[in-house]
Amino acid sequence: MNGTKHNWIYGIACALVYGFLAAAAVGSYGNIVGLAHDLGVSSDHAWTTPLLIDGVALMGKLLRSRNLAATAHRAGLRLMLFGGVLSLAANVLHGHTWGDRIYGALLVVGFIVVERASDHLAPAPVAKPVDPDLTAKRKAAAAKGAATRKRNAAAAKKAPKVPATVAGMEKQWRQSAPTSPAVA
Repeated sequence: MNGTKHNWIYGIACALVYGFLAAAAVGSYGNIVGLAHDLGVSSDHAWTTPLLIDGVALMGKLLRSRNLAATAHRAGLRLMLFGGVLSLAANVLHGHTWGDRIYGALLVVGFIVVERASDHLAPAPVAKPVDPDLTAKRKAAAAKGAATRKRNAAAAKKAPKVPATVAGMEKQWRQSAPTSPAVA
């Protein structure tokens, strides 16, 4: 795997999106063929109707690939929406019961929702390998910084405290100022 870690969750999510596409296509196939028959399309031609309707949505899915330009991505979204509306209409119109109509609508709406959510799928970035020389340099710099801070703290303890007021400075000066032996 050329030194990179494979992101299984991302792979599974992408597979589920394509699986949902396949399930929606298979689920709506019968509805679209049935509608074609209801509209008087001959049996020889009725089986191609799903390819024409769901094929538009599939082409849109392919155009939305991250490997293509943004203009292709936008065109793909339009094709998917157009194909989705056609498929939704066919699935709902062919449904003989409310349950069939709801199921047909769920196939298409579910696919569009899942596809739209897949826009936000992106693999997490793979951590880059750390250079051992850089790690050693950083550890040495950290140790040097710690030693400097320790020396500075020790020097601060030894240094005399500077008074905060003028009266305090005068008092300290009187205590440490040299005095003449004659005055004493």
